[in-house]
Amino acid sequence: MKKRGLFLVTGAVLLCLLLGVYFWMKKQNETEDATTETDEETEVLISVSEDEIKNLTFRIENNNVTWTKEE
Repeated sequence: MKKRGLFLVTGAVLLCLLLGVYFWMKKQNETEDATTETDEETEVLISVSEDEIKNLTFRIENNNVTWTKEE
């Protein structure tokens, strides 16, 4: 009976420890994601006014995709 009680207490302590590590790592991951999103620098590739654009064409996986502006 003592072995069973010791096993139960050890299991409960281990479970609490693992849950603590899980939540700590989850919090660390969320704070890292928040800092990387705000630290990224933006680079302007092209500056064009909205009125100058009539259509856009992209090549995605060997297919041409065209978006046409409609009034």
